[in-house]
Amino acid sequence: MGNAIIGMVSKKGMNSLPKATATSALDIPIKMLLSGEEAKPLSAVCADKKAILIVNVATKWGLTDKNYKQLVQMYKDEAAKGLQIVGAPCNQFGGQEPGTEQEINDFARGKYGAEFPMTEKIEINGANTHPLYAYLRANSSLHDAKSGKTKEVGWNFGKFLVNGEGQVVEYYPPTREPDSLLEDIRKLLLWKAWKVMFYIWKIDKVRFLQ
Repeated sequence: MGNAIIGMVSKKGMNSLPKATATSALDIPIKMLLSGEEAKPLSAVCADKKAILIVNVATKWGLTDKNYKQLVQMYKDEAAKGLQIVGAPCNQFGGQEPGTEQEINDFARGKYGAEFPMTEKIEINGANTHPLYAYLRANSSLHDAKSGKTKEVGWNFGKFLVNGEGQVVEYYPPTREPDSLLEDIRKLLLWKAWKVMFYIWKIDKVRFLQ
């Protein structure tokens, strides 16, 4: 199935990515699902988070059920430790996210009890790629620095792991289940906690020597 999905990436999409000018995913404005508000920087829903998982979601893919269930459970288990999950509805893959914002919300919240934030419906490939995804793709393994070309996200439920500073740590293709990312996510959560502890230790040491 992985090869079939990869094969659906268009060659045109390799060259149609808008230039990403941001230096952090957290600085990029995006509207949230059903918020009724103007676009705000992603940091508005990711403040003080140690790890952020950004996923292009859909309601009608064959692996939707497994992905949503695992994402919802992951959020329940790890959110208090500093994980944020952001769902980004996208209808570019087989028309598998055709609903209105209300229908998408009802599906995620009602059927699966998803509590993590979700953006408005956006495009993540092609000439109309949202600036958030232009940044994510251009700063991940999808980008080939040598050729200057950037691959498209292959299908629904591609996953970008981002650190607390808004830098891309890793991209995982749609065939990677959320549960398989837990080790990487927990390492990122622990690394951030270690850095804070080390910083506090340095301050205390300086005070002690004064």
